[in-house]
Amino acid sequence: MHLVGRCWVCLPALLLLSLLGTALQSTWATADGDAPFHICVSHFPPMVTCDPSGNISTYTGYEIDMIAELIKTMPPREYTYSCVNFSFAVNEDLLKKEGSVCNMVAAGITRSTERELKGIQFTDPTYRASLAIMTLARLKDASWWGFLRPLHWSVWASMIATAFLVPWFVFVVESLACHGFVHSGDWLQGLKDATYDSIAALVNFGHYRVNSTAARTVVMAYGFLVLIIINTYVANLAAFLTISQVDPLINGVDDLMNIPGKRVASIDVYKERLLRQGILAVIVSQTDAYLERMVAGLRSGRYKALIMDEPWVSLTTSSGGCDLRKLGQTIEPFDYALAFPVSAPRGLVHNFSRSVLALQEAGVLERLIDEHINVPRRGCPPESGFSETEAVHLEQVLGLWIILAVAIGVAAILLVFTIVHKMPNEAPAINSSGRRRWTVRVNTRKRLPTSYHAKATADLQSRKVDLVPGLSASADYETMREDMRVIRADLSKMLGDLGRATEGGAQHAHLRHPSYDMREGPR
Repeated sequence: MHLVGRCWVCLPALLLLSLLGTALQSTWATADGDAPFHICVSHFPPMVTCDPSGNISTYTGYEIDMIAELIKTMPPREYTYSCVNFSFAVNEDLLKKEGSVCNMVAAGITRSTERELKGIQFTDPTYRASLAIMTLARLKDASWWGFLRPLHWSVWASMIATAFLVPWFVFVVESLACHGFVHSGDWLQGLKDATYDSIAALVNFGHYRVNSTAARTVVMAYGFLVLIIINTYVANLAAFLTISQVDPLINGVDDLMNIPGKRVASIDVYKERLLRQGILAVIVSQTDAYLERMVAGLRSGRYKALIMDEPWVSLTTSSGGCDLRKLGQTIEPFDYALAFPVSAPRGLVHNFSRSVLALQEAGVLERLIDEHINVPRRGCPPESGFSETEAVHLEQVLGLWIILAVAIGVAAILLVFTIVHKMPNEAPAINSSGRRRWTVRVNTRKRLPTSYHAKATADLQSRKVDLVPGLSASADYETMREDMRVIRADLSKMLGDLGRATEGGAQHAHLRHPSYDMREGPR
């Protein structure tokens, strides 16, 4: 009972403390609710675009529109803006424990451990950013031999070698398949003609003229190789001639490490981050017009590259001039957030963080990103207008030569089956050891005239071998045998007649010999 009585005495005190805490929390969260809530912004496109001497209505940017959406979720009060120097807002005003001019700062401020340790408070991230690299888009100088750039020298060398080697194979295969031999008088002129057709095929000016299946297999594979290489060259040449070629002196972070001297510019907040990447950068002071000074230094050649916030690099290369180029590689991701002074009520920061999260879930932030950050390139050729197109290397088209090699192998097999066979209609010979031995010979029963073997074709015509494709040579052989039988019969008849005529004359001369007299007998 004594304890219960004491609790009843404490209850009014506990209730009073609860009400006081609620009042204090409300006061802490509103931060002088009757006074205007002053928002400091600093020029840093595309997050904030403002002019200290301009009208507030001209302020624009991703964070300006985002704040306008956030204010709609806050209690009604007066909100004011001012465009201030970034260094003043972040390094001086936010660090004041009391009497801060800015109740909140929005200027693409990077949320970092260093700043939080100083007491600066941040909301949840408003944008996920990273560091991007900006370089000068110097175009390659024109060259009299620019038409050779689409293909790497290894491809040119391979094509020239192939154009001179394939004719040899086609010449030999065609001769063996169609004639059964290679005439010694056809080598020089035949190879000249075959090589000419091979080179003419490269410029779409001619083609091989072959009759055998083996040779046609090689020619088809070579034609496919030429077709792909020609079309690849034409497509790449069009890109080289119509698309501006960027001189790729800097293509990524690795190239920045090898630049002699301090030729890469950035700002102080990213100094430690860049050192982790092995980059010793020139630190530019964030005073008035420091962004413009950085771009001017890049264009003048003082800097070889700028490493800055990716949104600013994207916007500047899209709208700041066609001579600026953003590399595809980004490094060191980080977050933007709204900043509050050391003396700001924590409840106020929490309320803004909750509203930022609500906007993100509603898709509002994504819409603002498309409006202010993902801006298409303006006032110059599209992004594809700056190309790092490289020549086609041999390893990219090596499969064409593999196909050609396979075709040559198939042609060799076809050639073996064409010209080498067992002797038809003949019994196998038996050697001294008693084993059977098949005799092989070149099959020349179906010889055809060819384009690259003038001597062999002339020899074929002189032997009166049938030149009509499809007509069997065995028919001519049978005709010749029949003619020989007729000639032999005629000769036999003539010899018989001559023999009989000779015999009859001898008998007649004997009967009338002057040295013989039937009546008188020999004299």
